[in-house]
Order: sequence, then structure tokens, then C-alpha cells
Amino acid sequence: MLFNQGQFLVFMPLFLILYYLFPQKAQKTVLILGCIYFAFCQGLIALCAIFLTTILTFFFSRIVNKNRNLLKQLSYGMIIILVCMLVLCRLRFFTPLGMSFYLLRIIAYVIDVKKGQDPELRLDNIFLIVAFFPILPAGPIERRENLIRQMAFPKYWNPQRAYYGGIILLIGYSMKYIIADRLAVIVDKVFMDYLTYSGSICLLIAFVYSVQIYCDFAGYSYIAIGLCELMGVSITENFTRPYFSLTIKEFWRRWHISLSQWLRDYIYIPLGGNKKGVIRQYISILVTFMISGFWHGSGSHFIVWGLLHGFYQIIENCFQKAKMYFGLTNTPKFLKSIVVFLCVVFAWIFFRAPTTGDAYNFVMHICNEFRIGDLGSQILNLGWGRMQIVGLLISIVILFVIEWLIERGSLSLTKFFLYPLWIRTMICYGLMIEIVICLVQCYGMQQKANFIYAGF
Repeated sequence: MLFNQGQFLVFMPLFLILYYLFPQKAQKTVLILGCIYFAFCQGLIALCAIFLTTILTFFFSRIVNKNRNLLKQLSYGMIIILVCMLVLCRLRFFTPLGMSFYLLRIIAYVIDVKKGQDPELRLDNIFLIVAFFPILPAGPIERRENLIRQMAFPKYWNPQRAYYGGIILLIGYSMKYIIADRLAVIVDKVFMDYLTYSGSICLLIAFVYSVQIYCDFAGYSYIAIGLCELMGVSITENFTRPYFSLTIKEFWRRWHISLSQWLRDYIYIPLGGNKKGVIRQYISILVTFMISGFWHGSGSHFIVWGLLHGFYQIIENCFQKAKMYFGLTNTPKFLKSIVVFLCVVFAWIFFRAPTTGDAYNFVMHICNEFRIGDLGSQILNLGWGRMQIVGLLISIVILFVIEWLIERGSLSLTKFFLYPLWIRTMICYGLMIEIVICLVQCYGMQQKANFIYAGF
């Protein structure tokens, strides 16, 4: 059961009704039961993995609280166990939904306790750190203090906050259904059999996949934020228009923000960060991004994808120092943004391809078989009609125009709520109608398209 499946669209309204109808003292119990049911719907292994992680963390917290002398040994032991579970998950020995995300949350919690934070002694709170269902499938990697602090207060139905959450949900589902899932049809088709297409089509698909993965993961993240707002909880925003970044470093401050912050705080800085010389800094960057690649998957192509971003940052740092040394003028912002985007697109090829060899062959195929003359007819051979292609292009253009206006500060969700009610209603109904049309077009109301990051 994922957020884009019919079972969840029945579960969530029923859960919210019970959540707010029960007395405030019973709300946490309702929430825990909802989390257990959501996890159980992913399979018995997923539920057992959550219980195992919760129990391990609970005993760690209890023992550490009673005997601080054991803190160092227990922390290292706990981290080793959690990392081993994560490695087994990456190597596909078992892949419970969301495990790679909640293991990072627990590793962060253990490290924070080792650094001096008080351990969490309540079993129900530890369970929610692990299994809070709006962030279970694919994050964000929320910090313990943010979640538990908000769970400590009773929740009251707030129509204004619910309206805000509903709009966020609509944005997320729109990005998922209207753009990401429709693009997935042609992306999957080409990557599965790229040798039958020209290099120009493969190059186009590389750009198309960049839009698909952004809309898929950003869409999921907005849905998670919307669900939490309906429940009276605020969580981390995972995206702030990353494709407008002027540097690769900035890209990672905008893309998958919670993971980037986790890697910075618990990998990069402990390795020395930028405090122990340039060579140590560059080694730390490469190790951090290699770990990021492995976290996404055990295949070597994920490692290559991570290392590419590490090398991008090193080259960027060297170029910046050369500019300062030689007194070179600043590059125009739009050129910086284009270069960063092209680098990201190139790296996405390794991320999406089944193997490193496939990614290399895909790139070579683009170079060797690039033919632009018959591009239009080849696009139509992908299986989409002219009207579908035009509709998809319009949707993508509208999305990035809106993103650009938000980037400039000309548009925001706050300003949207100031529009007259009839305008807001027309926009929302228009999006809902388009979502239904896309569902019928792409899936016949039956086919499931999972979130990309829910597979990690």
C-alpha cells in the first residue's frame, strides 16, 4: 500500500476520522495502530523489520540510561548492527519498504545519544521514529527531536491547516500522475531497448528521465508533507527547486535535503570535512558521495553516479580557486545553471541504467548514432499520439514556469491563498480532472506505478 494506490486513498480518510474523533489521550494509540496496519500492508517482513529495529533501539536506550559507562561500546555495537542491516538491505537479501530511510534515522539517533543527547525511553515514541507512516516509504529522514516534540501535544482538527495540506497533496499527486508516470512509459521503453533507437532519442530520454525522477520524488515528498499537515505535524521540505542551482554543491542543498544533511552531519564532517586540508577534504567528498551511491543501491552504476557528483564538486572547488587566483570574471548565472543541469543529467544516465556497462553503452550510443533529422517521427514511434505529447509538454512547461516564478519570489503558496476563492477552486478542480484523465490514459485505473525512491 503506497500513497498512489486505491487502498491508501480509502485508509487515509478513515484513519483521519478516527484520529480526530478519539479523545486526545488516545490519539497516539490510534496513530500507532495506523502505522502498524500501514506497515503490515507492505508485508509481514516489513512489519517484523520495523518491530526488530524498534526493540533494538528501545533496549539500547534503556541500558544506556541505566549505565552511562557502557555508552561508547553500546553505541558502536548498535551502529554496526544497523549498518549491517542496511548493507543486507542494499544487497537485496531483504528489502522491506522504507528500511533504508528509517535505519538512517535510528543511526542518527544513536550517534546523537553518544554525543550527549538524552536517550528516548518511551517505546511508543521510538516506534514512531521508526514507523511514522507518512514518511515510512521514502522519507524524509526526519530528526528524532522534531517528530517526538510534535507528538507530545494533542492534535485538533484545524480547517485552515487541513486546506493547506490538501493543496500540498494535490500538487504532489499532480506531479506524480500528470508528469512523472506518463514520462515513465517512454523512459522505461527506451532504457529497456535503447539500441533500437537513435542517439538523438536516447539523449532526449536522458533529459526526460531527469524530469521524471524530479516529479516522482518531489511529488512523493509533497504528498508526505500534505499528509503530515492533515495530521497536525510539520516535516522537512525535501526539495527547493534543485534544477535552478548554480553549483553542484547548491544542487545537493536543494535535492533530497534530508539525506544531504544526514550525509553532511554523520559522514562528511566526521571524516574531517573542510577542516583538515584540501586533500583530506576531497577524499571526504568522494567517500561521502560513494556512500550516498551505495545507499541508493548495491549496483556499481549507483557508485559511479555518486562518485560523479563527488568529482563534480572537486572540479567545482578547483575552478572556483582558479577564478579567484587569476581574477576571472563571474560566469552569468543562467550559464552556470545550464552547466550544472547538464552535469546532473549526465549522471542520471548511470543512476537509471540497469548496469554500469549499460550506462556506458547508452552514452556511446548517443555519440555514435546521433541523428536529429527524423527525431519527430521517432518520438511518435515511442507510443504517444500528438495530442498526448502536446499535453505532456504543456504540463512540463507550466511546472517549470511556476518553479521559476517561485524561484524569483513572484509566486508562493502563501500568495495562492490570497487569490479569490473561485480562482483557487477552478485551479484545484482542473488539476483533479487532469489527474483522473492521466490515470485512465496510462493505467486504465488498474496498473500500479510505484514511487522511484520507495524502491531504495
